[in-house]
Amino acid sequence: MNDVKFSVAIHVLVMLATSSKNLNSENLAHSVGTNPSYIRKILALLKKKNLVESHRGKSGIKLTKRPKEISLL
Repeated sequence: MNDVKFSVAIHVLVMLATSSKNLNSENLAHSVGTNPSYIRKILALLKKKNLVESHRGKSGIKLTKRPKEISLL
């Protein structure tokens, strides 16, 4: 990931870890200030690393691990 993708990925992970409601790519994009398709690309990278999960047709993205278990290295 380049620097922009990394910072957006961190923003997404923090949002998912601290939100009490289900968030989707549109919610996350609004918070980051970008479009949902870019967020979905970031989410695909995070999903590939088993950090998030989502299900087609079901709104909401979830962390697969507790925030304390996620390393930024």
